[in-house]
Amino acid sequence: MRSPMTGPAGAAAASVILACLAGASGCGASHGASASIGGVASPGASATAGVSGRCPAVPPVTVYVGTGAGTVVPVRAATNIAGRPIPVGIFPMSLAVTPDARTVYVAVGQDGFAAGAVIPIDTATNSAGPPIGETGRPTGIAITPDGKTVYVPDYEGGVLPIRTATNTGGALIMPQSGADAIAITPDGKTAYVAAGDTVIPVDTATDTPGTAIRVGSGADAVAITPDGKTVYVAAGSGVIPVDAATGRPRPAIHTGQPPDAIAITPDGKTAYADSESSGTVTAINTATNTPVKTMTVGTPAKIMGRNALYGPGLIAITPDGKTAYAVGTSAVIPVSTATNQAGRPINAGTHPAYIAIAPCGTTAYVADDSAGTLTPIDTATGTTGPALKVGKLPGPIVITR
Repeated sequence: MRSPMTGPAGAAAASVILACLAGASGCGASHGASASIGGVASPGASATAGVSGRCPAVPPVTVYVGTGAGTVVPVRAATNIAGRPIPVGIFPMSLAVTPDARTVYVAVGQDGFAAGAVIPIDTATNSAGPPIGETGRPTGIAITPDGKTVYVPDYEGGVLPIRTATNTGGALIMPQSGADAIAITPDGKTAYVAAGDTVIPVDTATDTPGTAIRVGSGADAVAITPDGKTVYVAAGSGVIPVDAATGRPRPAIHTGQPPDAIAITPDGKTAYADSESSGTVTAINTATNTPVKTMTVGTPAKIMGRNALYGPGLIAITPDGKTAYAVGTSAVIPVSTATNQAGRPINAGTHPAYIAIAPCGTTAYVADDSAGTLTPIDTATGTTGPALKVGKLPGPIVITR
């Protein structure tokens, strides 16, 4: 279980990164993230990223980053210029964007005594709409591939469904405490919710939960293979593969310490389990469900911090599947998926907390919650552009195009 903040058409037209993405099947997954820095630019000032102009057919990309100031900051990737912060009330816990890229949904969480909610942001105007529903401690957000329904797990009770056509919340699904992560199958028919010692399938056509599948204590992150056949759940001291057709869990894949995030390569051949408590990433062969290699990416965390809170943002994989980027203690570690070899650490701040990768894979963006910055990384060269000041405690990121 992660603690709350102690201090936070068609699919061809849009691409969604949750650290979401990472580990995200369908259009969203939750809880799972991840060179020297140039000058720091203030919001509204230019800080040219210095990344190459590959992928010319891709329309302008906007990076949305949540901050501890109760805002979401839009950043135009082409210029690395931050727009006016969008107030969302309290701390943004998770962000997701619809497949048509028209709306970013922000799950805001408890801030002292305030109740949470879901805030829609119109990406054409970058303005926030009225709060939808009420949540206590949202732990993620996921959107069906058809863009019709948003699902928000709430650790204090159930899953809130939202119809995007009307931006209205429905009745809570499985109104019980402990919902801690969610992922949706690529066909959009089933959402899997990690709760307590189980993962629960939810029929998205009827919003009805199925039989809970026991996977072990502390079910904490969910990811689904691109073919939709296997659901991977972080629980206990490893990862539990679940056969989606039968609902049966398979033997646990031991990774040493409890993983906080899972990401799967686009070809579905390898899953990466990131554990902040051990400072490691474990590569898992999905054909045999065996660990291939464990790599050290940071110092084991004695106290679970923001990285653990943000789950999928701990690790992200490029769209071509060649490189996984893991958020380490003080740097970002690139991992070759062909060899499972860790590359040279990339300095992207003093305390990187979240990573997401742009749709065409040319740039990764890293939020540093200590410096309050967003730093672009050129994925071809591993070099960073100037850090952009976005506000205190930046965390969850989504990227649209």
